[in-house]
Formats: sequence, C-alpha cells, structure tokens
Amino acid sequence: MAVPTLNSKSLGNVDSIAMVKNANIELIPLPRKDSDSTKLYDFNGATKSISLSGSFTGATVAAVKVLIDAIETDLNGYQANVVVFSSDMTGNLNVFIQSFQWNWSISVSEVAANYSIELIQGVRGGQ
Repeated sequence: MAVPTLNSKSLGNVDSIAMVKNANIELIPLPRKDSDSTKLYDFNGATKSISLSGSFTGATVAAVKVLIDAIETDLNGYQANVVVFSSDMTGNLNVFIQSFQWNWSISVSEVAANYSIELIQGVRGGQ
C-alpha cells in the first residue's frame, strides 16, 4: 500500500483513515405531531470529512519537525489553493485542512509526533 499524501507530502505512518459523508438534512417538526410527521428536506447539499491519525518518526526532533512544518504551511488561515489528499482507499480528493493536532513522543531510540488531521472535501468558494 502506498503511503497517503497531502499535496504530495508524505503523511508518514498512517494508522487510520475514517470518512463521513453528511446529507445536511433540514428537519421541520410539525407542532403537536409525532416524529413520523416530521418534514425532511434534502436541499442543503452533501459534505464529506476525512479524519486521519498516524505518526511521523525520525532520529531527531528536527527531522520530525520538518514534516510537521510541511503540514502547517498549508494550514495558514487563508487556504487559497485546494489541497490534494491521496491514498489507495480514496484516490485523489480536493480538500481543505480543517484541523491538525499533534503531540510529541520522545524515547531513547526515536522521536515521534502522533497526529490527527481533519480534512473537508470540496472546492474553494467565491470563484
């Protein structure tokens, strides 16, 4: 299996990829009626989120920090360009990075940063 990438940057040791597709159903409960009378409307479009968890490992903190910095560069407060997420399970998806969280794990033999990344599939708005 090929290592998943984000804008052609390796995501290191990926432990899991979870995807959720949401229909964003509009619910209109009717006064004095039970739930089987609720009006459902599917006109808000669908969204897909991708959750990744894994780790970057290296011999030094500096080596792992380079990998973290590469992800942070794309998550800059103004994601002007859509990021491409690629894996064997998903193919290529156009995404924005919703969040990136990591924590350091330092042992005698190696340095690791365990991470989780939340991605949202779509295209840049306003164009």
